Parts: sequence; structure tokens; C-alpha cells
Amino acid sequence: MAESKISAIFFIMEDNMYIPRLRRISDVINEMKKADPESIITYYTIIKLIEVGKLTALKYGNAWLINLDELYCILGGKPYEEDNVG
Repeated sequence: MAESKISAIFFIMEDNMYIPRLRRISDVINEMKKADPESIITYYTIIKLIEVGKLTALKYGNAWLINLDELYCILGGKPYEEDNVG
């Protein structure tokens, strides 16, 4: 995996390591639907964000994991940076 992909998932934040909230895509959709039952975000939407390079995905076994904080930054119209998390 390219160094930039790993750095997009993990980074150091003020002497503390940022621990990302990694979730399977299906779990992200379920969590979003629980918070907002009328959400229009779908599995396909997240896959497209990954395919066009806007969202970083990490393969773990049979599942693709995404950083929930990164997704929320993208959906909120902000670039995913250290300053936008936590």
C-alpha cells in the first residue's frame, strides 16, 4: 500500500497517535441510517468516493474499512486534515 494511503488513515496529533474510527461500509451505512433515517447516502455512494480517490479504504480480510472521520469531513465539504478531527 502506498505511503500516502497509510498516512491518510493514521497520523500523529500533538504527541498522541490518532486512532481512526475504522468501520466496514455496511456498518457506516447502518450507523448513518440510525442517526438519520432519511439519509440518501448509500453503499454505492461510498464505493464511488473510494473509486474516484476522495475516500481512503483499507482492505481487512474480506471487508473494506473506511475512516468514519474522513467520510464525515468529505460529506461536510471539508478536506480531511489533522485539524478537522477530534
